[in-house]
Amino acid sequence: MVVEWSRHDLTPRYIHIRRDGLDFLIDQNSLYLGRTSVSESRLQQGDMSLSLTRVRASDRGKYRCYIPLVNVKAEVTLLYKSVWGCVLWHV
Repeated sequence: MVVEWSRHDLTPRYIHIRRDGLDFLIDQNSLYLGRTSVSESRLQQGDMSLSLTRVRASDRGKYRCYIPLVNVKAEVTLLYKSVWGCVLWHV
């Protein structure tokens, strides 16, 4: 299975690619280096979630998840609000 997370406002646009149980990060945007993960065990249960650590204000924006096998696309928007150190996702 392949899961692609991207931001189309960045170059390169890829945030994280998971392919056949391995992270394929050769084309990963350097702003996200070492800060992303996709859980293989959760993928097997149908959960395509992207985990992002050390979140920054510059991370705000639209993220796209694409699953080529079934041609499914989803989009989420990360809103960054520095209220008590919380980061809010808007789906």
